Amino acid sequence: MHSRFWPTEFSLANIRCFRGLETGQVRPITLLVGENSTGKTTFLACYSLLHHMFHGEPFPYRIDNFDFNEEPFSLGSFKDIVRSEYQEDKKLEKFCLRLGYDQQESARKVANICFGEVSGQPVVVSVKLEIEDSFLEFVPLTNESFTVNIDGEIKKIERRIEVMLLVLYDFGLDPESSENTKANSPWSEKLDEFRKRWFETDIHGDRFFRPPFALAPLAPLRASLQRTYDPTKVVLSPEGDHVPMLLMRLTRAETDRWNSLREQLVAFGKESGLFQDIHVKNLGQDMSEPFQLQVQVRSNSLANLMDVGYGVSQCLPILVDVLCSEHTKFILQQPEVHLHPRAQAELATFLLKSVRESHNRFMIETHSDYIIDRVRIGVREQLLKPEDVSILYFDPNQDSVKIHNLTLDKYGNLESRPEGYRDFFRRETDRLLFF
Repeated sequence: MHSRFWPTEFSLANIRCFRGLETGQVRPITLLVGENSTGKTTFLACYSLLHHMFHGEPFPYRIDNFDFNEEPFSLGSFKDIVRSEYQEDKKLEKFCLRLGYDQQESARKVANICFGEVSGQPVVVSVKLEIEDSFLEFVPLTNESFTVNIDGEIKKIERRIEVMLLVLYDFGLDPESSENTKANSPWSEKLDEFRKRWFETDIHGDRFFRPPFALAPLAPLRASLQRTYDPTKVVLSPEGDHVPMLLMRLTRAETDRWNSLREQLVAFGKESGLFQDIHVKNLGQDMSEPFQLQVQVRSNSLANLMDVGYGVSQCLPILVDVLCSEHTKFILQQPEVHLHPRAQAELATFLLKSVRESHNRFMIETHSDYIIDRVRIGVREQLLKPEDVSILYFDPNQDSVKIHNLTLDKYGNLESRPEGYRDFFRRETDRLLFF
């Protein structure tokens, strides 16, 4: 895998509380911090959608079916997403998302997608790709035609094709077969040159730019517990419903893998103070028969997962999914839910180690100072480099929100800290000290 093809920035324009264009730097560890209702979940949901569009499975979306409500997110219809504002006495008619790829090893690339409204739902109204000082833009006109604009030179294509599929699959456009262009024309040569620059290749001819990197959003509240589980098909879910079934099947069919996973889970459990051991108790001989999840907390006896602190069950899906993954980007919403500060801090260290050892990446919405501070400590102790961490501070200002990009120095100190950051905590400390 080639890390330079992970997005390095993500932008939103005219979406909900974001006026104009707001950009967040994306790193292996990206922390989203700020008060409630400042757009952090909107940022995660839109990032998830655009990541799937450019890095997902083959043919993931149709132009008339972009799902802004795929679990665990729910942004609503077009009018719920676009900012309620007027420009030049006209209500905003579109919103835009942008992914940026900016690494020393290759030219800077930017993908812009703008959405308009059809029948109350968002649909693509333009796709613009930029490489340094050159651009290529696709604009649907009707169901049967679209325009292609290369550096200001426009051609109309009378052809039925979905614009996003053009982008995802080498543009899907053969200029020589079009009635609107001539073979070997300057326009078609420019298109071919842009295509080659956008879809970089290695010596074997394999494209680098759009590898199938996985994205795993995890919900802020994980699956409800069951005292006894009846085996069903393992289906991945943001709430972690699949985790009990996965653990049971590992104990039955992949003993070595289960032993390795259990060892890592127990190591975290002890460091965090959550549990001392974990077991799968099968209630029959066959894999299709019920089973229970049991943990040892402080005594020598095992207890059903339902009978111990809620933090264990809320943390377990995150631990298992991360330990079973490589080269995956996880979107975590408030992973600290129901965790003691000690466990919150250890969870942060666990995620840092996953970045270093398994090349996973994390975009984390959090209200936990313990997670933020442990990430800073991780940089100071050289678990990660400062450039591996981005802290996005969502700062409300009257009727809009600004995203501040905070970085760390090699000692874990915050750089570029704006006025207002952590004001609440300073005021509370002053009150406590009678200032």
